[in-house]
Amino acid sequence: MVPPEPHDPSDLGQPATTDRQIDDFAVPRDPSPRKGRPWLTALSIVILLLGLGLGWRWWQSRNASAPGGAGPGAAQAQAAPVELETVETSTISESSEFVGTLTSRRSVDLRPEIDGRITEILVQPGEAVEVGQPLVLLSPDQRAAEYASVLAAVNSARATRASAASELQALQAERVAAVAEVDLQNENFRRTSQLVQEGALSQDQLDQVERDRRSAIATLNATDQRIQASRANLAESEAALEQAQANAAASNAQLQDTVIEAPFAGTIGDIPAKIGDFVNAGDIVTSVTQDQSLELEISIPLERGPDLRTGQRVELINAQGNPLTVGR
Repeated sequence: MVPPEPHDPSDLGQPATTDRQIDDFAVPRDPSPRKGRPWLTALSIVILLLGLGLGWRWWQSRNASAPGGAGPGAAQAQAAPVELETVETSTISESSEFVGTLTSRRSVDLRPEIDGRITEILVQPGEAVEVGQPLVLLSPDQRAAEYASVLAAVNSARATRASAASELQALQAERVAAVAEVDLQNENFRRTSQLVQEGALSQDQLDQVERDRRSAIATLNATDQRIQASRANLAESEAALEQAQANAAASNAQLQDTVIEAPFAGTIGDIPAKIGDFVNAGDIVTSVTQDQSLELEISIPLERGPDLRTGQRVELINAQGNPLTVGR
C-alpha cells in the first residue's frame, strides 16, 4: 500500500496531528487473492516445458530407431511414389454361374421292325446323315424267300383272275348267240302256228318248232347260270389277287425293314451293335439327333427367380471355360 504523501501543516492551515488521526482510522484493504499464486503458474509452466522436452526426445529417439535413417528427414525418406489417375464412371455387370444341359429338340432311337442279323453298318458315330439315307442292313435271306413266295401267289391269282375273266367273256358271247337263237325260234313258232291254223302245215310240224323254241330258251337260261357262276368265280379270283397283293406288299415292307434308314437329317449317335450281331425287333441299333438347334436347360434356385427377366443376356461356356455362344 502506497503511504500518503506528507502534507505540510502550514499548507492545510491545520495542525499535522489531524492527518495522523485520519491515517490511523483508515480501513485496511484485504490482500488480493492473486498475490499468493504466482508460484503455481510458474510450476505449471515448468511442468509443460518439461513434458515438451521429454516428448521431443522421445520423438527423436523413435525416428532414430526406424529403418532407413534417423532424424526428422527419416519419415520423408520412407514415402513411396504413387501414380494419380482420373476417376471415371462405368457400368459394373453382376453375373452368376449355373450348370446347364444342352438338349436336342428332336432325337430318336432307331430300332429294327423285324428280327435279323446285322450284315453291314454304313455309318460311323458322329457322322452327319440325310433323310432316307441307309444306315444299317439286316440279313434279307428269309424275308427275300418269303417275298418270292408271295409274289408267286400274286402271279397265280392274276392267272386265275384272267382265266375267270376269259370264261365270263366267252359265256357272254354264248348268251348273245343263245338270245339270237331264242328270237329265231320264237319267230318260227309264230309263223308255223299261223300256217297250222290256215291248214298249210300239220300239227306235228308245229310241235317240232315248239320243241326247238324251248330248247333255245333252255340253252339261254343255262348260259345265264354259267355267266353268274363265272362272275362269282371272277369275283373270288379278284379277291384272291387282292389278298395276294396285300401279302406281297407286307412282305415287301418287311423286306424293306432289313434296311434301317435315317428318318430325318441329323447326326448319328452311338452304335452299340456290331456286324454279325443278331438283333430282335425293338432293339436299339443307333440313334439320330437333329443338332442344328439345341435347347439349354438351366436349374436356377427359387430365391434367384426375381433376378430373371425376359431378354436377359446369357453366355454359354463349355466345361473348359471357353465361351461358345451368347443368347437371350
